[in-house]
Amino acid sequence: MQYDNGTYATHWLDVVGLAPDSLATTVIVSSEVVSGTVYGFRVRAKNIFGWGPYSNVTEIKAAREPGKPIAPVTSIHPVAGGVAINWTAPDARGDTITAYKIEIAAKNGTWFTESYCNGTDPDVITAKGCVVPMSTLRAEPYLYVFDDLVLVRVQAANFFGFGVLSEVSEATGARIRVVPSKMAAPTEDPSCTDVTLTMNWIALSGAAAGNSPVIAYSLYWDEGDAQLTEFEELTDALVTSKVVNGV
Repeated sequence: MQYDNGTYATHWLDVVGLAPDSLATTVIVSSEVVSGTVYGFRVRAKNIFGWGPYSNVTEIKAAREPGKPIAPVTSIHPVAGGVAINWTAPDARGDTITAYKIEIAAKNGTWFTESYCNGTDPDVITAKGCVVPMSTLRAEPYLYVFDDLVLVRVQAANFFGFGVLSEVSEATGARIRVVPSKMAAPTEDPSCTDVTLTMNWIALSGAAAGNSPVIAYSLYWDEGDAQLTEFEELTDALVTSKVVNGV
């Protein structure tokens, strides 16, 4: 048997069968094999009358399915507010990675793939990351609730198939966050007069803020008309006090 040492059938080297003769019907080539290289093989038989013709060439790529990725990392996306999932490409093992499978565990432990993390999307493959909205994770089929840890795992694929699943994302990863809790009613400041009203309210933090920093407070008033059904907004800012003059 001969192989071309990755020269695309331009130069052939004997593997077994010439010196000495061999009746082997299988052979392992492990010396100087370069990952990702395509090797051609051909074989012929010999009897007392000599060697017969070579077989057609069989090409074998020195490659297999990708290796096992390390556990993905989850975090809260600073702009979108969803759960950002990121991972590192594993060893491609000689062939280009063409897809990922990103699985998210539901609260009951069942694993699902998610359209927001389509592992065949070229952008997802390139970025090795995706973002899943909080609203999606709180709905069917995941049914996560506030402060639940989001569990994720990934695996990579190439022409040869999917490799081994990664370990599950770390316990220090992203947890479900929600909108702030209902605030206590604003209070009248002692400095109020008959023409100037100052209202104060207590800032929210931690679990009361949905475990996400508050970026604004919105204060409304009824303009002194208790019959109003739609209040006017006085402020939309990161403040905890508002002065209304000329009332």
